Amino acid sequence: MIDKKNCTEKCCGKCCSPKHYGGSSSSAVYGIGIIGAAFYYFPHITNLTGFFLAVGKSLVWPAMLVYQALSLLKL
Repeated sequence: MIDKKNCTEKCCGKCCSPKHYGGSSSSAVYGIGIIGAAFYYFPHITNLTGFFLAVGKSLVWPAMLVYQALSLLKL
């Protein structure tokens, strides 16, 4: 059992129990981005390999976006 007073002191007023789940708005934006990327990549699928590539690209599109932005800025 987790001591509530000790828990809030260690975690800056928030409970650290494993049952406490907190999301952020960035998770929702990332999820919507995955769905949007899937709608972009999925019409181009012609075989099973294309399906797996589309799923992979849909999941890692933010990394590709940041890489391209930094390469254009030459950072």
